[in-house]
Amino acid sequence: SAEFVVEAGAVLRERQEIIRLPNPEKMQIKCDVNESRVTLIEPDMPVKIRVDAIPGLELKGRVRKVNRYAEPGSWYSSSIKEYATFIEILDPPPMIRTGMTAEAQIFVEQLEDALQIPVEGLYEHGGELFSLVQRGENQFDTIKVDLNATNDTMACIGGEGIAAKDLIVLNLRDHLSLMDLPELDEADASAEMRSLAKRFQKDAAATRQVSDRRGPPGGPNRDGPSRGNWSGGPRGGDKGRGPGGAERRGGGDWKGKGGGGNWQGKGDQVSSSSGASISAKAKASS
Repeated sequence: SAEFVVEAGAVLRERQEIIRLPNPEKMQIKCDVNESRVTLIEPDMPVKIRVDAIPGLELKGRVRKVNRYAEPGSWYSSSIKEYATFIEILDPPPMIRTGMTAEAQIFVEQLEDALQIPVEGLYEHGGELFSLVQRGENQFDTIKVDLNATNDTMACIGGEGIAAKDLIVLNLRDHLSLMDLPELDEADASAEMRSLAKRFQKDAAATRQVSDRRGPPGGPNRDGPSRGNWSGGPRGGDKGRGPGGAERRGGGDWKGKGGGGNWQGKGDQVSSSSGASISAKAKASS
C-alpha cells in the first residue's frame, strides 16, 4: 500500500495513526545491545549519554526497559542477536531533537579504587587467568589474577602481585615463552563423556534383553513357516504352524489371510487355508 500523506481530503480509517507529536520534556534513547552483554543490564542503571550532533554535550539517564525478544535481523547479520534497550534522558535540553544519533554508556557495576588493565594483558590457562608483569629489562613475573568485571577494552582485576603503574605485557600469545605457567592435569577431559556413553549402552542392552524375553507386543509365537499374515493384539495365547495354514488358540481377537482365503474370528478356533472366507464366534473349523 502507498504511504499515507497527511493532506486535506485524505481518507482515514478508524483508529489510524496520523501524526506523532514528541514531548520534549520526556525524551528517550533506543539502543541495541548485543546478546553477550544484555544479561548485565537491568532497569534503573545509570547511563552517560553523548549526542553526536552536539559536541561536548553530556547527558545523564537511566535504563527504563530491556526487551525480552531480539530485534529482527537483516540477511547479513542474522546470526547476531541484539535486544532493544530504552533509556530515559534526565532533564533533556531543548536543543536535542528526535532522530539524532547518540552514544549511551551504561554503568552496570561501579567499584571503588579498582585496578584495571587492558584485556590484551590477560591469558587463560587451565580455567585461570594470568598476567605478565615486566620488572626489569629481562625480568618477568607471571601473576595469577582474579577477574572482577570487564568490557570490550578494559578488565578490572583483583589479587596480589600487580599494582598501579606496573608494566603489563600485552598480546600474551606471542610471549608465552616468557611466562611461567603451572602444569595442567593431563586427565582426559572426555573421560566423563565416555563413562556416560558406556552407561547408556549398558542401559540400552538391558532394555533389548527384556524386550526379547517378552516378545513383540501383541505378536504370536510361530512354530514354522506359514503363509498366513497375522495382525492384531490377542489377549490369549496364540500359535501358528504348518505351511499354508494356521492354528490359533486363545481368547483374543485375530484376523489374517492364508492360502488365498480371508478368515477372522473370536475365541478358540482352528482354521486352515481355503479359497473361501470364513468367520466364527465359537469353536469352528473348515
